[in-house]
Amino acid sequence: MAAVKKLAYLSLFAMAASLQAADTAPDWVQELSGRSLPAYPAEVRSVTLLDEARTSIDSIGKTITQFRQAVRVTKLEGRRDAMASIPYLKGNSKIRDFRAWLVEPNGFVKAYGKDNTVDVAMEASFELYDEYRVRLIEARNPEVGSTFAWSAELDETPVVPQFNWFFQGREPVLLSRYVVTVPAGWTAKGTTFNHAAIEPHVEGSTFTWELRDLPLIKKEPGSPSLLSLAPRLGITFSPSNRASNAPKLSTWTDVSAWMSTLTDPQAQANEPMIAMVKELIAPAKTDYERIQAIGHYVQNIKYVAIEINLARGGGYQPHLASDVFARQYGDCKDKANLMRAMLKVAGIDSYLVNIYSGDRNHVRPEWASPFQFNHAIIAVRVGSDISTPSVLADSPVGRLLFFDPTDESTPAGDLPDDEQGSFALIVAGERGGIVQVPSAPPETNRSDVTVTATLSETGELDASVTERNRGQRAASLRRLYAHKQQVDFKKEVEAWLVETSKEINLTQLETKDAFDKEQFSLDIAFKAPNYAQIMQQRLLVFRPEIVQRWNEVVIQTDPRTTPVTLDAECYHKQVRVKLPASFKVDEMPDAASFSARFAKYSSNYKLDGGDLLFTEELDVSAATITAERYPEVKTFFEHVAGAEQAPLVLIKN
Repeated sequence: MAAVKKLAYLSLFAMAASLQAADTAPDWVQELSGRSLPAYPAEVRSVTLLDEARTSIDSIGKTITQFRQAVRVTKLEGRRDAMASIPYLKGNSKIRDFRAWLVEPNGFVKAYGKDNTVDVAMEASFELYDEYRVRLIEARNPEVGSTFAWSAELDETPVVPQFNWFFQGREPVLLSRYVVTVPAGWTAKGTTFNHAAIEPHVEGSTFTWELRDLPLIKKEPGSPSLLSLAPRLGITFSPSNRASNAPKLSTWTDVSAWMSTLTDPQAQANEPMIAMVKELIAPAKTDYERIQAIGHYVQNIKYVAIEINLARGGGYQPHLASDVFARQYGDCKDKANLMRAMLKVAGIDSYLVNIYSGDRNHVRPEWASPFQFNHAIIAVRVGSDISTPSVLADSPVGRLLFFDPTDESTPAGDLPDDEQGSFALIVAGERGGIVQVPSAPPETNRSDVTVTATLSETGELDASVTERNRGQRAASLRRLYAHKQQVDFKKEVEAWLVETSKEINLTQLETKDAFDKEQFSLDIAFKAPNYAQIMQQRLLVFRPEIVQRWNEVVIQTDPRTTPVTLDAECYHKQVRVKLPASFKVDEMPDAASFSARFAKYSSNYKLDGGDLLFTEELDVSAATITAERYPEVKTFFEHVAGAEQAPLVLIKN
C-alpha cells in the first residue's frame, strides 16, 4: 500500500512539474483561442480569427510592419494552415521577433521560436537563384480545435511605394485589417478588388482598412483563380516631396516610364546575335515570316529564372539580351527581351509587355501597379498586311501583334487562352500604357472531327477518327504530347475513348504537328467490342456520338457561388456509322438547335442507305459568367450533353 501511495505521489508531482513547465501565450492569443466560432459549411477546414498588419513608413520610404495572425483548425485537412510565413527580400529586409504559439483545445500552450524557424527560397519552378525567400514556423499535425497564432516584425525598403494586402485566402476570416501610418504630408490611397469599395478609417496620418466575417470561397469547376475572387487591397503612397527614392507610380504612364528605365538598356544585340538573326530570317520573304522565325527560336530557349538585385528593381529587369543569347536560358522577361533585341536587328520594332499568366480576369486597370503582373510577353509593331487573332489594331504605339515566347506550344499569331482578353501593360516609356489584349473568336480554336465506323450485329464497333485542330485547341494537345512520353500520351487517348466506349482496343494512333500553321492532328483507329447494348435479343442501342469532346464543361448541380470562365471553342463533328444489315432504325434522336448569349449548338441525324449520319456543331465565345447567370450555362450545356448522349435504337429485321 505504501508503494502505491508513493507512485501516486510521484505521478502527481510529475504532472505538476509538467504544468509548471508549460509555455505561455500573450493575452491576445489566449483571448482568440477561447473565442467560439459561427456555424460554417462542412467543407471549411480552418478559420482565420485575426489577420493584421500595421505598417509605419519613414520620410525616405523605409517601412516597419508588425504582423499578427491566428487560425483555428476545424478539420484534419486544416492542419496545413497552422503555419506562419513571412516572405522577404534577401539583403533588403530584416525580420525581428518571429514567434508562434499553439493553443490546444484543453488549453495547453506550445511556444515556437528561433529553433523552430525554417528559412527557404520562395518556391518557384525552374528557379536557379532567387533572392526572394520565406521564413516559416509550422505546427506539425495540430489537434483539431487548436488555435495557431504568430507575430513578427519586418523592416524593409520597398522597391516601389505600393503594397498589396490580401484580406482572405479561401477559408473564412473573422477579422482582417491593414493599418499604415505615413509621415506628415503623405497620402495613402487604396484600391479595392473583388469587393465593394472599402473606405479607410483615418486618424491623423494613420489609415485603417478592415473587413469582418468573410465567408468561405468555394472551389468550383471553371472558376477564376483565387486572386480574382478573394478581397484584396492595392495601396499607393505619395510622399509630400521627393525625399523618397522610390519611383512615383500614379498612372500607367508612370509605370511604363519606370519599367522602361529597367528594360530598355537590356535589349542590345552583339555580333553573334546579329549573325544568328541574319541566318534565321534569310529564307523569310515577309515581316510575318521573320517574326515567326525569330519567335520560334526564342521559344526554344530554356526557361530558367535567375533573380538577383531585386532590391534595385531586378525582379522587373531582364538580363542583358546578349547574356541570355550566349547562355541559352532565361525567364519570361529574359526571353521577351531577347526577342525584342533580335527583332531590332531585323528592323522590326517591338515592346516588352507585362501581363498576368493564369487568369485573364486578374489585372484591373484602376490600379496602376507592377504588382498586378506575374509574366512578360512581347508586342510587335506590324502593318495592315498582318492580320491574326492576336493583333490589336489600335494601341498607344500603333498596330501590335502580341506573342508569348515562353509558351512553347503557341506559335506567333496566337496567344494562350488565359492571356486573351487580359489587361496588359505596354512598356514604351511615356507612350506606354494599359491595353486589353485581343480575344480570339471561336473559329480560330477549331476542332474538326470525322468518325467513320462500322457496327456489327453483336454490338462491336470498328472506328476510325481523324481530328484536325487549330489555335489553342491544337496548342493544348501539342502541350500534352510534348509533356508526356509516347506511352503516356497513348494512355491519355485511351482514357478519352473509354469515356464513351467503355472498353476499347486502340489499333492506331498517329500525330502530326504543323506548328507554323497552328495545327495539330490526330489519326486514331480502335475497336470497342461492346459499344452497342443488346436488349431482348432483338434491339441494339448505342450513342452515335462515338467520341466525346476533350474539354467538356463540368456541370455543377449545387448552387453556384463564383463566376465561371469559358474559353473560345469551335467544335464540328461528322459521324458516319455503317449499320448491320440485319437491323433497321427503330428510334432516331431528334435534331437539336439552341443558343445562349455565349454559345450556340446544333445537331442532326439522317440515314444514307445503310449508314447513319450524325453531325454536330458547337461554338463557344470566351466569357466570364457571373454566379447569378450560371443557370444559363448549366441549362445550355445540359442540353448539349443531352443531344450528344442521345441513344439510337435499332431493331432486328
